[in-house]
Amino acid sequence: MSSLSERVERYLKGDTTPPPPFSPSRFAGDLIRGLRIALRNVFWELLFSLPFFLLSLLPGIGLLGAVGLFLVQAYYAGFGSIDYTLERHFRVRDSVRFVRQNRGLALGNGSVFVLLLSTGIGILIAPPLATIAATIETIERLPQKPVPETSAFEYI
Repeated sequence: MSSLSERVERYLKGDTTPPPPFSPSRFAGDLIRGLRIALRNVFWELLFSLPFFLLSLLPGIGLLGAVGLFLVQAYYAGFGSIDYTLERHFRVRDSVRFVRQNRGLALGNGSVFVLLLSTGIGILIAPPLATIAATIETIERLPQKPVPETSAFEYI
C-alpha cells in the first residue's frame, strides 16, 4: 500500500518524474521504521482493547465494550492507512504526533475500513480505498513549507 500512497501523492502534486529506483538501504530503513511503528501500535491497541473486552463480558453494559473495541480497532486501522503517507515525511515520533492531532481522520478512515472488511467483498477493496482516502486527506493536512518573508518595499 505504500507504493500506492506514493503514486497518489505524486499525482496530487503533479509530479511526473519517475520514482527513485529501488535501494536496499532505503528498503531496510523503511522496514525497520514499519516494524517499530507496527509493534508500538499493536502494544497500545492490545492495552486499550483489554478493558473494553472485559467490559463487554458484563451483562447490561456489554454493548459499551463492543463500541469501545470498534473505536480502538478503527483508530489503529486508520493510523496504519495514514502512516503510508507519513513514512515519507516524518520520523516515528512525529508521525504519532500528527495522528494524535488528527484523531478524527484516523477514526473516520479506520471506521470505513473496518466496516468494509466486515463485508465479504471488502477484503478486496478496503485496503486500497482506505490508503487512497488517507493519502488525499493527509497531504492536505501536512504542514506546508514556510514561505520566506519578504519586505513590502521589494514590490515597489
